[in-house]
Amino acid sequence: MPSPSRSAEYRFADNLKRRYNMTVEDYNILFASQNNCCAICGTDSPEMKMYRGNGWVVDHDHDTGQVRGILCCRCNLLLGRAKDSISILENAINYLSEYA
Repeated sequence: MPSPSRSAEYRFADNLKRRYNMTVEDYNILFASQNNCCAICGTDSPEMKMYRGNGWVVDHDHDTGQVRGILCCRCNLLLGRAKDSISILENAINYLSEYA
């Protein structure tokens, strides 16, 4: 019977391949290119852990499947709640700027 960590490693690798057509090496190269930080907020230690994961999420375009980067859960939720809409995010920036 495989150890839990080996099983988790296998599930991680299988999930990357199945969902994003990435290898663990591809993931590690992409994350290293971001200095092992969230591509949006720059954190190196995500506060939220979702989906039994480690707090990091592979961000991708839901229409094309193209991987964009690796995000912390908070930033991934931010994009999802904004429906990946540039105009919604720009409106949010403008709104916040009024009160800064």
